[in-house]
Amino acid sequence: MRTKPCEGFTLLEMLIYILFFAFIAMATASLMVRLWQASCARNSKQETLIVLYTAHDMLLRDIQHAAADRKQWKEVLPECIIWHTKAGDVGWQWEHEQLIRREGRYNLKKKEWHKQTKNLIADHLNEVRFVCVGEPEIAHSSFTIRAGSTRVEGVAAPLCRRLPWREEVKGMEAP
Repeated sequence: MRTKPCEGFTLLEMLIYILFFAFIAMATASLMVRLWQASCARNSKQETLIVLYTAHDMLLRDIQHAAADRKQWKEVLPECIIWHTKAGDVGWQWEHEQLIRREGRYNLKKKEWHKQTKNLIADHLNEVRFVCVGEPEIAHSSFTIRAGSTRVEGVAAPLCRRLPWREEVKGMEAP
């Protein structure tokens, strides 16, 4: 009895198939890793933008509710702004790569806060700059907040300032 040779794969064919499938698996895995990294980078950028725009909106709101009279502003420095309100003092300061908002009582002579509430608004910032324009009333305040390569800028005017159309016109008082 003679046996028929079995029809199947040779060792060389099997190695070629294994290499072909290994190449496809590695290419797929590589593509998945690149997509994952791109997704993580986008998420990181979006988180940074959310933090920066949240700080931007909070700072705009505070400046709009500040007094326009320059005498009510206790500090106007590139890294710090502090002004007086009826309820107390409000200040924004950039220190140790953090944007901090404070409320309480600020002693201008000693340059220190008393009875303060301190809130961390944003962390890991590279730059925060404040500029206030106008004498004797502040016409507007501008600020820049930067984290990495992402920069957010804003300009706000105190809403309490005297506006030309609110002043007396020919003996008539504005409402």
